[in-house]
Amino acid sequence: MKTFKQQLMQDVRQVFLNIEEFADIHEINGQLIPALVDVSRFERHDVQELHQEPIAVFIKQGALRLPRPGDPVTIDGYHYRCLTVRIEQGCDCLELESTVNL
Repeated sequence: MKTFKQQLMQDVRQVFLNIEEFADIHEINGQLIPALVDVSRFERHDVQELHQEPIAVFIKQGALRLPRPGDPVTIDGYHYRCLTVRIEQGCDCLELESTVNL
């Protein structure tokens, strides 16, 4: 019988990051990677923040050379700046903010 953690890790690989279920293929820094991009996890406090709205990107651990905070990140041709990188439920989670040239 699998432990809860083992089952969770299996679900991450087979469901959460599965392109047939939740994830989509995204081009991240020039690499095509199954990823889940989440914009809903951040509260919207002010309309003025529109041009620097943060997003979270979940990818398989080790699928990408991880950026450091402050590094530029390109996703599907859009430019972001890395805010934080952490491991969350067996995934690498990148929190990014858009960098819009006004």
